[in-house]
Amino acid sequence: MGFGIDRQQLKAKAAKLIVSLHLKMPYKDGDWVNAFIKRNGISLQSQVALSTVRSRMLNKTVTQKYFSALSDTVNKLNLHNKPN
Repeated sequence: MGFGIDRQQLKAKAAKLIVSLHLKMPYKDGDWVNAFIKRNGISLQSQVALSTVRSRMLNKTVTQKYFSALSDTVNKLNLHNKPN
């Protein structure tokens, strides 16, 4: 789950990455977008506003409490070096 991304945003992000890595774009037009989507089995979705309840729960205080409780649990169960 995450934020939706449209074709223009995908193209902009890909172009920025390609330039930073000094790569050549194999496609001259938008065909690469369709090939990328098909190859990776993804779908492009529009952004949707958060519901009122979710937006109330996504604030600094709630987030800090969550990560504090998570840290306490990790410490209590000694899970620091146990990723599995």
